[in-house]
Amino acid sequence: MRFSCRSLIACLALVAISPLLAGCFAKAGYFRAEDAPQYIQAGLPDFRLALTYSKGPPVAAFAEKLPHDNGSLGTVASFEHELVSSARPLDVILFRSGISFAKNVFPTFFTHSAIWLGTEQQLRREGLWSLPELAPFRERIQAGFPIAEAAYRDVHLSRFEMTADYDRLMLLRGNNIGLAQKRAAFAKLAELEGRPFDPSFDARDPERLSCIELLSVLLPELELPERYAQGRYTIIPDDAARLSLEGKIPFRFVAHFHAEDGGPLQRASAAETLGLLTSPREKPRYAVY
Repeated sequence: MRFSCRSLIACLALVAISPLLAGCFAKAGYFRAEDAPQYIQAGLPDFRLALTYSKGPPVAAFAEKLPHDNGSLGTVASFEHELVSSARPLDVILFRSGISFAKNVFPTFFTHSAIWLGTEQQLRREGLWSLPELAPFRERIQAGFPIAEAAYRDVHLSRFEMTADYDRLMLLRGNNIGLAQKRAAFAKLAELEGRPFDPSFDARDPERLSCIELLSVLLPELELPERYAQGRYTIIPDDAARLSLEGKIPFRFVAHFHAEDGGPLQRASAAETLGLLTSPREKPRYAVY
């Protein structure tokens, strides 16, 4: 969840709580919401969630200032052309971090998500450029900000270069998303821009948004389930990929790019992708998760 590739990942390594989180996530994974511990279902607090509420915002602010050079996609010269050629406005983007800490600790194969707003050429071609709902974004899209995401401090638009943080990128496209739904998505994004990022990944926090929560708000057709993980209800990026590939939500597989450092750029099939994804674990026999 671009656990901001810097926010709850690189920075948690800088504070004393990272060994605790590493142990907890590695052992527990995530579970169906209905399998959450009884005390969570009863609405009682968990110290791990409280810890991320207190430590998450300052480390996310620090993380924003760290370099962005940890993913192999940024080393492939042809990647921008391939992605722009494949993407369409309002495609869902799922990323896998280039940081080993993220890949080894957090219980989801894809670790961040965003929305491809589109280039000016793409938006003009689809008759969307003149929409009044797109007006708040036109100048920035022209300036090279085609991606909307929740990361670091808030909901914002990002340059293509942010993809260099990652080793893998997957595109999903909504089936039969009409003009009214697109206009609603643009309008909602304008309303949410600047909303604080949620480094606690708490799906029941109404004031802040994680990356995948932003997508769920902008594209309600995703219909992603809540999961339980480490003292909180959350939404998992892998669910977007898996449910799409299994035909359970109205989104389809477009492409899955990956590379080693220096390339060449490779594509994984839908079947290969499905085999990489995580899924909810079975409810533990004992209530220690």
